[in-house]
Amino acid sequence: MRLLKQLSELDPVVMGEIIALNAQYGEFLKSLDVDEQRREIIINALQNMINGQNLAKSDTIQQMQVDPQATSRGDLRRQMRAITDPAKQLETLAFDLSEDELAAFAEYQQNKQSLTPSFSRFGTGNGPIFPCRDQIRNGSGQSPAIQISPFVPDN
Repeated sequence: MRLLKQLSELDPVVMGEIIALNAQYGEFLKSLDVDEQRREIIINALQNMINGQNLAKSDTIQQMQVDPQATSRGDLRRQMRAITDPAKQLETLAFDLSEDELAAFAEYQQNKQSLTPSFSRFGTGNGPIFPCRDQIRNGSGQSPAIQISPFVPDN
């Protein structure tokens, strides 16, 4: 009951940050065998990393809004991906996490990425390219899939 009271007294922004942190890294935090003081340091490091990423994303979007012609959508996607790049995250956390904790975080990231569907193996990285019939087979060897290509209007 006391915990619920404490949670209800939190600033909504802080509460949102806690929920986001738990959603993104809750499994990683549960996997660590550390005391509460060390866990708090790790949580603060993760929060600082997320805040830095959010600030960088916000700056990137603001720059695009100031001069929309200067940045293509592809460039924007690449910039956003670079902000949350796993190697960059490890570099950021290296100041606060031990080598064992960084290794556990790297493994967590790798497991998380392996569970995330990706279309990149079918395309060139310029957006999703759906597989054609010969790339998808059902159990009978027949391919019920159709190819979906982006529409490019004539100029």
